[in-house]
Amino acid sequence: SNDAFAYYNRGNVYRNQKKYSDAIADYTKAVSIDPDFAIAYNNRGWAYYLTKKYNKAIADYTKAITIDPNYAKAYTNRGMAYSSLKKYSDAIADYTKLISIDPKEPFYCYTRGLNYKAMGETTKALADFTKACDNGFDDACGELTK
Repeated sequence: SNDAFAYYNRGNVYRNQKKYSDAIADYTKAVSIDPDFAIAYNNRGWAYYLTKKYNKAIADYTKAITIDPNYAKAYTNRGMAYSSLKKYSDAIADYTKLISIDPKEPFYCYTRGLNYKAMGETTKALADFTKACDNGFDDACGELTK
């Protein structure tokens, strides 16, 4: 609905102004009007993430993914939130899903590699860094020389 979109847009303005509680309130109004508004859940999740409310962020990203199972940005964001909570295997599962959605995006391999590295799974990390580097992601190439 137009009302949901209006709240969503104002929420984005608040988020860009770093007025996160106002942004969260508007995204909440947007999803109460339109419960299938996946991007509003994702963006509310991002506002929670930026205020270090990682579990609330994960819940919103999960809701967005439930509505749209191939919503890459929500998987990316949820993976970051899992990493922030040191839930590396959950993050790896999200990045693995992302790689299946878009195998040519090197950022997904790179970020999965960082999670493998954090878990001490060096061989898997190096394999992901190599694939990302081969696809032109310079940060991954840097990991290979460490």
